[in-house]
Amino acid sequence: MTDSESTHYLRLRWIACYMLFDDDRFSRGHTAFLNMADQIAEEIRQSGTDCDDVRPDMFNLLLAEKIENMIETFLQQSSSSRTEVEIAIAEKTVRLAKMYECHHQALPEKGEM
Repeated sequence: MTDSESTHYLRLRWIACYMLFDDDRFSRGHTAFLNMADQIAEEIRQSGTDCDDVRPDMFNLLLAEKIENMIETFLQQSSSSRTEVEIAIAEKTVRLAKMYECHHQALPEKGEM
């Protein structure tokens, strides 16, 4: 698995959480992800990290931490168990993986606008 494959999976998982917890519209989740990715990139820049080899790892680590924070916040406000939430996230992520391929051409990546 490459860094970009890991990032793609984490992106789908983040969007799945966003859609489950905040707004169930794919286009809103995708846009929110792009905005949040900008925030992560800024955090990495501010950390003084210059090595391009380290940046994808840092991005994925920070993204995974944000996913975990979203889940923890939701669990504090919900009567759902972690297991129930993880199953819902997995199901949504699988649906998104299929949807993402259909929408990928219509929704540009950051920097392609």
